Amino acid sequence: MTLKQLINLPLIWLFKGLTLADLGVLRYWPSAAGVRADKYYSLGSLYMLEGRPQRARRCFLTSLVLRSGAPARRSSSVNALYGLARAYWQLERPEGAAFAYRRILRDYKDSDDKAQMARVEIMEFMAEQYRARGQFDRAEQSLLSALAWYETKLGEGSHQVATTLCNLGGWLIEAKEYERAEQHLKRAALIGAADSEGFEPLLTVLYNLGVSYFAQERYTEAENYYEKAIATVESGKEIDQ
Repeated sequence: MTLKQLINLPLIWLFKGLTLADLGVLRYWPSAAGVRADKYYSLGSLYMLEGRPQRARRCFLTSLVLRSGAPARRSSSVNALYGLARAYWQLERPEGAAFAYRRILRDYKDSDDKAQMARVEIMEFMAEQYRARGQFDRAEQSLLSALAWYETKLGEGSHQVATTLCNLGGWLIEAKEYERAEQHLKRAALIGAADSEGFEPLLTVLYNLGVSYFAQERYTEAENYYEKAIATVESGKEIDQ
């Protein structure tokens, strides 16, 4: 099936096999534009999974153009913009990703909470992209910006703070920045130990601390954290750090 055929799949429940293109109603019926915008977004997502960001970029842009003529549905536009940012990053065009980010923030300008959350999501997304390119200093700064927001809004002992610290510590181990990694991981471990409901990434935190110490040939400390990780698995309970 070609791209054109996929986009113009018949809406059987409305026209018994006739396509919107055949009827020529796209220009006059806004909701039809919304349906096709969703199809282009889905197709763009498939292209991203296949590692074809150039085609994905075109689909996301087409989705945005079609959505501009459809009834307001901000979540769909924002999803397409996030997809567009991912495509631009894979194409190594950060200026395109910046355009998508500005549009997301503009769409949320009437909601302070959503705008702030969008900024956090953008920081985390940028951190992932920098990490994938081996730019760990930039990745750390972006993730620390997200961490500061979580600490303010959710509290320093929240699951999200601990998860972000866990991720940050793991990335810094990849960068062989062991001392900085340990600072973040130990803090995540303390949050996990104090959490009566259980903190799922605690095993990863303990294991990564062992990895960090082992890489520095600090074998006694590495063994200590490996044993704590094993004890966590065996007991199913949080243990004293």
